[in-house]
Order: sequence, then C-alpha cells, then structure tokens
Amino acid sequence: MLEDFSVVEETLSKGFSEQELEQFFDYIHRMQQNMKDGFCNIGLKK
Repeated sequence: MLEDFSVVEETLSKGFSEQELEQFFDYIHRMQQNMKDGFCNIGLKK
C-alpha cells in the first residue's frame, strides 16, 4: 500500500480543484470499502 503514496503525492502536487480532490478521496474510500468487503467475503467462504 505504501508504494502507492508517492503516486498520490505526485498527483496531488500538480494541483486540483476542491471538487476533483473530493471525488478522488471518495474513490479511495470506496476502494477501501470494497477491499474490506472482499476480505470479509473470502473469510466467510473458508
């Protein structure tokens, strides 16, 4: 996960409008939720 932060920082340093940032963080949040749900589902199947 940590190696992704350099990409994020590089992207953020280019400058975004507030709306773009909100969409970006919303996207990350949804990805984290999906991963959590995915791990839970994998755990339940075993």
